[in-house]
Amino acid sequence: AFVSHLSVLLFGLSSWLLVNAVWVELALLVQSAPEGYALASHMAIALQAANIFPLVYSIMARWKDPPAPYQASVGLILVMGIASCELLAQYWNHTAVVFGEPRSAVLILLLFVGGALDCTSSVVYWPFVSTFDEPYTASLATGESLSGSLPALLAAWQIPLSGAPLFGVSAFFHVMTTLMVLSSAAFATLHLPPFRPHTAAARTPSLLHRVLDRCKGPVLWEGWLKLVVDGVYPSLFPFACKGFADPYRVLFVGGIVVSLVKPLGAHVATYPFLRCRRIGLLTAVWTLQFAVIIALAFLSSGHALSPHGWLLVALAGSGGCWAGYTHAMLFVELGLTCSEARLPPAARTACYRWAGQSTQAGALTGTIVAFVLVNFSGLFSY
Repeated sequence: AFVSHLSVLLFGLSSWLLVNAVWVELALLVQSAPEGYALASHMAIALQAANIFPLVYSIMARWKDPPAPYQASVGLILVMGIASCELLAQYWNHTAVVFGEPRSAVLILLLFVGGALDCTSSVVYWPFVSTFDEPYTASLATGESLSGSLPALLAAWQIPLSGAPLFGVSAFFHVMTTLMVLSSAAFATLHLPPFRPHTAAARTPSLLHRVLDRCKGPVLWEGWLKLVVDGVYPSLFPFACKGFADPYRVLFVGGIVVSLVKPLGAHVATYPFLRCRRIGLLTAVWTLQFAVIIALAFLSSGHALSPHGWLLVALAGSGGCWAGYTHAMLFVELGLTCSEARLPPAARTACYRWAGQSTQAGALTGTIVAFVLVNFSGLFSY
């Protein structure tokens, strides 16, 4: 049983690995990128533009569910993920002139491809694993969380608190390629015993209406969470770091801390006695913390919290932990709601797919807002 759950965990590692890897390297990327601090907003808009792919997939699923066999869809995501990671390792610092200005064209293009793969995994991986027995979904969630933790840990080793980086960006992405290959090998084992796919009952219109009526609250809260945490915050946090003596260090450490604590917050939700089902209260807690960071970004005065940035990092870490916990509890709440209403297994698949769509829609909306603010409002200096 341990080996089986480990296979699902390693498979889930590929879900957001490439995108998370690029974000934790942001402090190094902005030092050589022609966009400077504005690189984060360009990366975010490229990533969220990739939401067109899960959107098309979800539309196709309305006529044929799934649009293609899960094995084929997952296999394509993994193969292209390996290729994208290796190309990043080779060409991440290549630039091109776009509209008369030098731009990190290769980095942005490959992030768009990686975003297409990772965003689509939200609406492919969960339905795929839902065809197995219930306990394997927890293993997938753990692997998905580790897709942020492992790059963060590697980046923490890469750049010590004092001194030059121990290895470069290219070597970092070579390691990510290796992890993608490992995840692909784990996926190959999912076609062997003891995995026993089961077929869910057909989803009738009346069933879908019952599910939507009971689950629309958590689905909408998920969209708000992603709008702020994955849409607005990543583009504006670098500007909150600008006032420090070593803004790159604050940006780097802040990114590492948030990447580490979000999975920890999500893991807490796996223990029944630590679950809080008051989603509105949880949302208020993390929203307040991120609102402070965003306000500091507008003022470029994160240094007002402390001369060295540790209070800003702590605030980002606390907000990230609460956001990770709330994100996990939203999915727990969806599952509990389906169980308490005695809805059939197909209801859980529908809920997770809608939550995945809300995830991408919220992040896309927040990213567009942040991109416009950073690049066209005149409120931020690079």
